[in-house]
Amino acid sequence: MARTELEVVVHNIFKNSIQAQEKSSEIFLSITLGTKDNRVFFRLADGGPKVTQEQIDEMKIPFYSSKKEGLGLGTAIVQTIMKRYGGWMELSLSSRKSLSVLLVFVEA
Repeated sequence: MARTELEVVVHNIFKNSIQAQEKSSEIFLSITLGTKDNRVFFRLADGGPKVTQEQIDEMKIPFYSSKKEGLGLGTAIVQTIMKRYGGWMELSLSSRKSLSVLLVFVEA
């Protein structure tokens, strides 16, 4: 994966996580890294507002955004970059019922 593409992926998930917590008095981020079977796993869970599975499904739709000024392209861009290199992204509920993003990178 090209360095600039990796920067786009990481920038998008961190930016979204921090923006989701803008109204909180403190920001919570949980980062988990791991490797298995020539894959690198990177999970980011935040302390943003609780989300439903329906909201998570909507986040996967290009041009959908819950943000007033959002374009709804960040998730689509991340998914495209990850797929280009054989990896993928999964969105799910964290143990705190907020968003959890899993990025799976396949080692070359």
